[in-house]
Amino acid sequence: MMLIEPDDWLPSHADYIRERTERENAHGISWSEEFSVVARRKLGFIYDDFFEEEGQTSAGHRVDQECYELLKRNSRRRPNVRRLWDALYDDDRTGTEIADWFASVPHGVAKVRAVDYGNQVVDEPDYTPRLIRAPEEFYEQVNNVLLEERVGWLYLEGKFRKRDNQPLHLVVIQPVEVLLSSDPLYASAERAYVEASTALGQGSYGSAVSLTYSAVQETFQALGARGGDLGALFNDAKNKGFLRGVDGNLLTAIKALDGWLTGNRSNRGNSHGASDADRDDAQLSIHVAAALMIRLMKLNPSEVPFEASAGPHD
Repeated sequence: MMLIEPDDWLPSHADYIRERTERENAHGISWSEEFSVVARRKLGFIYDDFFEEEGQTSAGHRVDQECYELLKRNSRRRPNVRRLWDALYDDDRTGTEIADWFASVPHGVAKVRAVDYGNQVVDEPDYTPRLIRAPEEFYEQVNNVLLEERVGWLYLEGKFRKRDNQPLHLVVIQPVEVLLSSDPLYASAERAYVEASTALGQGSYGSAVSLTYSAVQETFQALGARGGDLGALFNDAKNKGFLRGVDGNLLTAIKALDGWLTGNRSNRGNSHGASDADRDDAQLSIHVAAALMIRLMKLNPSEVPFEASAGPHD
């Protein structure tokens, strides 16, 4: 199984990732609605990058003001600070209060864009603040921090929401995490899945794609299937009788997933293609793999071959 490359240039971060991976392999992934000190600091750096560019601080202050006015009118609790940056560095602010500030950012940006630029295309890097020019980059960087630090909020289609309120999280991500962590049979699959999630949070998208491939393979192997790739594993599962009937239609999808995960999508000459993955590729890979793993793990135990009861495939 392929492991992600550790951030070993910074020993403290490498130690944190190693310890967290061991903890999550043992107990599953735990999401918090509060923003840890480390998460706040990282988010503050992102805020500085997007709001406080040299010579463009006035636009950042205007976004702050729009957000503050929105919160004054709509929040159930009057904001005690006037900037997102201040909320992040105020230890008295709760996770919900900080989340309110992040939720207000898209509205503040939209207001400044409408007033300053109207319907014009905002693409002048020398004159337009980065947050106004490319808010999606801000949302993506925030999401990366929230994922890596296991904070249970995220930007989705320009809205800031609890992660566990999202249909995809409820139907796919949460169930697969529960199933993986509840049975030692799937220890190797869980390890690959956790590492894939970690790689996604760190921006190692190629590693995330490769690790989801490994997680699906490990799930098949835990159930007793043998084979060198997903297609072979699926065929062996059919031959052993724990996939049958309409499951035969799944083989085409399995082979397509195999080809997509390992194929060259960029036409840049990489024979495996995973290193060319972007964030969307990695997220889709994890979601598709998680859905397939749930399907496999919810098999009737009586249909699983006896040899699978011995434990994960070595």
